[in-house]
Amino acid sequence: MLRPDDEIRAEIVKDVLVGYLGTNPALVQVEVTDGVVRLAGELERGSMVALIGPAVRAVDGVIDVEGELRYAFDDTKALHAPERDESPMTRGTHPPVASRRLT
Repeated sequence: MLRPDDEIRAEIVKDVLVGYLGTNPALVQVEVTDGVVRLAGELERGSMVALIGPAVRAVDGVIDVEGELRYAFDDTKALHAPERDESPMTRGTHPPVASRRLT
């Protein structure tokens, strides 16, 4: 049983992006073609990238998930104590934007 692509997309935006991840849906572009979901954009945290694929795959009618997502803050690594010469005023002022390709 195939669901219309528009219904799949609406469920992903409402239930996965907003309901499950609690992210702003405007940050992630969701395209669905014949049940294949393509995601692009930026999430707030790196841990969200690992969660989004399985959550989208669980949506009824989804055949596959692909895309490339970036994240602003990598919360998957342990925080380290600041070095002695590292100023608290400059530490973390420009976090790098990282990306991860979904497979």
